[in-house]
Amino acid sequence: MHIRFLQPNPFKQFGLLSVLANETGKLVLKILDAEGRFINTIITAIQKGDQQVPLEVADWQSGQYVVNAFHGNRFVQSIRVTKP
Repeated sequence: MHIRFLQPNPFKQFGLLSVLANETGKLVLKILDAEGRFINTIITAIQKGDQQVPLEVADWQSGQYVVNAFHGNRFVQSIRVTKP
């Protein structure tokens, strides 16, 4: 699995995570704030191929975040994002 991008960045209400998966499974996103505090976990089923995973961020405070992506229990990638 590969995370292609998260757009827009910065985002205000919603973001789209572009994922390229070579197999089906669960995408687990663990959200941390800039100080490393846990904010939320988002779990979604993914299919093989290209897809867009919507992220609703309207209730997040303004600031910097790290989105850690896992495919099942396997770490995939970290992405830094900003909410103005």
